[in-house]
Amino acid sequence: MEKYQAIIDSIKNHDIDKFSKLLKHTPEIANKSLEQGISLLQFAAYCRNQEALRLITKYKSSFTIFEYAILGNQEEVGTNSFCMCNR
Repeated sequence: MEKYQAIIDSIKNHDIDKFSKLLKHTPEIANKSLEQGISLLQFAAYCRNQEALRLITKYKSSFTIFEYAILGNQEEVGTNSFCMCNR
C-alpha cells in the first residue's frame, strides 16, 4: 500500500518522473480505483495532471464512459449505450 500512496502523492504533486517510474514498475495500478471509488485516471484529471493522464492511458486496459469523457473521446462517449447525447 505504501507504493500505492507514493503513486497518489506523485500525481498530486505533479512529480511526473517519480510517477512514470512507479507506474512502469507497477503497471496494473493504472486499472485500480482509490478508496473513494474513483479511478486513478479520474484522480489525475481532478489534480489537473495532464502528463499523468497521458501515462495512465498507456497502461490502462479499459475505460468507463466517464473516463472517455475526461479524455475527450467523443466517439466512444457517443456510441456508448448509456449516452443520450444524440437525442
